[in-house]
Amino acid sequence: MNIEAQKYKIWVNKAWIVWMKPDEFKSFKFSKVSVYILLQDPGSDMIKSYLDQLLAGTLHHQVVIVTKKIKQSWDTLLQRYPLILAAGGMVRRKKDHKHLFIYRRGWWDLPKGKLDDGENFRRAAVREVREEVGLDTIILKRMQDTYHAYIEKDKKVIKRTAWYLMECAEDKVELQAEEDITQKKWVGESGLPSMSKKIYPNLINIILEAGKN
Repeated sequence: MNIEAQKYKIWVNKAWIVWMKPDEFKSFKFSKVSVYILLQDPGSDMIKSYLDQLLAGTLHHQVVIVTKKIKQSWDTLLQRYPLILAAGGMVRRKKDHKHLFIYRRGWWDLPKGKLDDGENFRRAAVREVREEVGLDTIILKRMQDTYHAYIEKDKKVIKRTAWYLMECAEDKVELQAEEDITQKKWVGESGLPSMSKKIYPNLINIILEAGKN
């Protein structure tokens, strides 16, 4: 398993905090990570301190948490920050299985957005894709959620985004200008690995997972 595929992981800017069990850590090959901070069975105060340093930009290293109680440690930390819920889609064109990427604010991205009140993840994902790129889609499968910590209106928050692999029969894309979307690109499976260098780091595993389906 590579570091991108880890389930318990929070991205902060270009860095991340990841949770692992002791046996998993011993066998893990950090081929892409030359320097990281190792925390063994840390309390939530210590984890929060490192996450806050990453948010403030005073720390730039990756953080690896090794503990047998991953779920408990993870849930305890999430309770200490406001949690924003969002959903989005990796859209695949039915006729040729190419995937849709959109360009906004200097990065290639995927259609996504926050949940409306009373809305579930599936409905939000379909709605956001329709609003941002004008496509009606069907959901093929749920993909791995991503977590991203950032500062919004002077408040530290964590966003959980539910991702879906989707399919569309049409390909007439209508970009939502008010969301700063300026370009679109359909990419075949052979081109997906190259997109991982041009997209937000927290979306790399979504690309890799889509390439396997």
